Amino acid sequence: DEYRRGLMWDAAALANSDLVSHTSGTTGQMTWRHRSMAEAAVIAKIFAPKEQPGIDDRTFGLVIRYHRHGMEMPVPGTMTTVPVSLSEDIDVRQAVELFRSGCALRGVRRFPSVVAGGGMDVALLGTAIDGAGACDESARVERVVLGGFVPETVRTIIGATFPNASVFEHYSLAEVFGGASKAPGAGAFVSDAHVVAEVLDDEDAATPVGSIGELTLTEL
Repeated sequence: DEYRRGLMWDAAALANSDLVSHTSGTTGQMTWRHRSMAEAAVIAKIFAPKEQPGIDDRTFGLVIRYHRHGMEMPVPGTMTTVPVSLSEDIDVRQAVELFRSGCALRGVRRFPSVVAGGGMDVALLGTAIDGAGACDESARVERVVLGGFVPETVRTIIGATFPNASVFEHYSLAEVFGGASKAPGAGAFVSDAHVVAEVLDDEDAATPVGSIGELTLTEL
């Protein structure tokens, strides 16, 4: 009800926000999280890749919104990010059209170079792209970032739709902007550069390697 009345959004915070997300946390109560534009600029300056081969002002990233606890938390970088939904048929058609016609951003015609989202959602988009005969356009994609575990069957669909893309797995928490990623062929997940992962004891001190403690994530 509060959402429908528009009371969940903090107008003052949104006026200066770069990233906005939500979480129910452990309380079950909806809480909005904001990352100010000033904070986002600092994170982008410090942690954004110095070089992104193949990514220029003709490309942008496509992020599929999936409404689950632990949803993808994007981190500011040098690429424009466009969120899309696959909740209704018209949403799917619009997402496919982005691959065909691109998107005019800041006066430049751009095409998706990165796709991020849950594995099932990316596979759904892939099936729609295949059905629309837009596979040649989707071959432009260079990187696919999947949230969480992805079954092999789903990976096969994604690989067929985006044959030239490197596929990364990414885990995040609703309380943290960022998380940990696993590169293709890697055996372990590595925390994002701006996320500090520690195992702490009851006194909040780091525990010796191999001992039991509480996993604590700190993000800027």
